[in-house]
Amino acid sequence: EYRRLSAQGPVPPVAMAAYMKSARQRVSHLENLRIFDADGRVTHADVPLDPARPVSVADRSYFQRIRTEKGLIFAPPLLGRISNQWIIPIQRRIECADGRFCGGVGTSLPTASISKQLATLDIGPHGAAVLFDAERNILVRHPEPKGPGSAIGLKIGSTEFQALWRDGHTSGTYTARSTTDGQLRVYSYRQVGSYPLFILVGISPDDYLQPWWNHLRAALVFL
Repeated sequence: EYRRLSAQGPVPPVAMAAYMKSARQRVSHLENLRIFDADGRVTHADVPLDPARPVSVADRSYFQRIRTEKGLIFAPPLLGRISNQWIIPIQRRIECADGRFCGGVGTSLPTASISKQLATLDIGPHGAAVLFDAERNILVRHPEPKGPGSAIGLKIGSTEFQALWRDGHTSGTYTARSTTDGQLRVYSYRQVGSYPLFILVGISPDDYLQPWWNHLRAALVFL
């Protein structure tokens, strides 16, 4: 839509804001929607912008990536400057008619909303569920080892996982002790559709063997 409007001249801020607001309503779980130019200055958003307080994303790592990368980019979590919450930036570059980099369109997904979804999984009191990217960066972990945001910056690093990862497996199952909390678990992971994202779930023997131990205790009592 931005390319279509820009082909006709300067993009009208009111018209673009109205379009972005309607798009934002269709994906209400996202935190914001905005467009920035080739210098990283935010020019359009689904909320009114204050001219006296310009916003720039030029110093963000994802801005440097979209200058050279195409497709949808998921950046590692960062602390939002406005919301003061941990968010996952999602960006896509905008190209001019001649293919030059003209800026990008971006939004963000609060890590708390993903954590709530992971919390609905029945993984037992010692289990763990993780969303990580193609560089093995942990984006969201449930439960978090030391409170909100404590898993951000960590990587999936067990020897057993890395052996599968090096061989190019986008899904697999293995048993390992977590490098995050030291808990022994059986893990399974797989890619999320065609996105550069992966979901990993680990269940502890302390949990999945509990019914067997209960049965054994009952059998011993009868014996």
